[in-house]
Amino acid sequence: MPDIWMDADIAIAEAPVNLMPLIDDTDFKSIEAAVAYDAAGMALLWHFVTTAGVMTETAVTPTTGGAHDWTDQGTSGLYALEIPASAGTINNDTEGFGWFTGVADGVLPWRGPVIGFRPADLNNALVDVGGLLTAIDVGLLYEATISVVNTQLSYDMGTGLAVDDLHIGNVVTIEDADNSTNVDTGWVADLAQANDRIIVAFPGGRDPRFTVQTTDTVRVYAYTHAGYHAAQELSTYDSPTQTQLTSDFNAVPAAVWAVQAEDQGGGYTCQEAMSILLAEAAGTAVYTSGTRTWVVKDPSGTETRLTVVYSAELDGDRSTSTPAPMTP
Repeated sequence: MPDIWMDADIAIAEAPVNLMPLIDDTDFKSIEAAVAYDAAGMALLWHFVTTAGVMTETAVTPTTGGAHDWTDQGTSGLYALEIPASAGTINNDTEGFGWFTGVADGVLPWRGPVIGFRPADLNNALVDVGGLLTAIDVGLLYEATISVVNTQLSYDMGTGLAVDDLHIGNVVTIEDADNSTNVDTGWVADLAQANDRIIVAFPGGRDPRFTVQTTDTVRVYAYTHAGYHAAQELSTYDSPTQTQLTSDFNAVPAAVWAVQAEDQGGGYTCQEAMSILLAEAAGTAVYTSGTRTWVVKDPSGTETRLTVVYSAELDGDRSTSTPAPMTP
């Protein structure tokens, strides 16, 4: 295993040059704490092995104000070297394992730690966020910052979408750039690949809990949001007939119960859900007075009649409505 993991394909400001302090080659114990980038006899090599087993070694000349700046870490006798992502003698542009060896006048030969370079997603999952849950187990599909805020529910992204409509209905989170602990969760309502646009939705049709701005981070996960199922199933639901209910009690939609659960987040209230179902007014919360009776037969043929009575007093504002009684 490597001594250190770092992200691949980024500029590294300080890659450790030596694993242990540089030691004087005369008494074999004094720490060499002031070795300059251009010290006499300086010979620095970068060794790199790809995951396919291809090994290379490259001589590197330390610089100051250049591509490979040398940094003295103080009295510890430890040093570091800058490795750019590109345009250097050596570059951090490939996954694999690298380390330095070197020698200078008056200093014993040294070796640096083995550095493993791997995709940032792995370091984010295993190191930076403290566990697999947020990046791997949750199934992160897409992550990018917002470049244009069209509305509080529509954003043009800085990174392209791979396939149009690929993630509709999947869980989406928005992270506030000003406060990384401020995160809201909804689902993807629509996508437009042509302009890398994501349109999101939240329970009850609300806006995000904070003002979305450019540079906020949007993440899409490989799971479908429960609120999406409830809203979609209810808005497209065609009420079953008495015959359908008699022949198959499973025709009663699970969406109604899902909506009850979503009610805490600001979705349809239970009364609204029943009104939609019984009035056959798909996707709207319109109340009319009257009754509806369903006749349901169990396997033995015994009938059960469910009569729901609801009145015009239910004004739909969810604040002053009083449910009418239900009778068997």
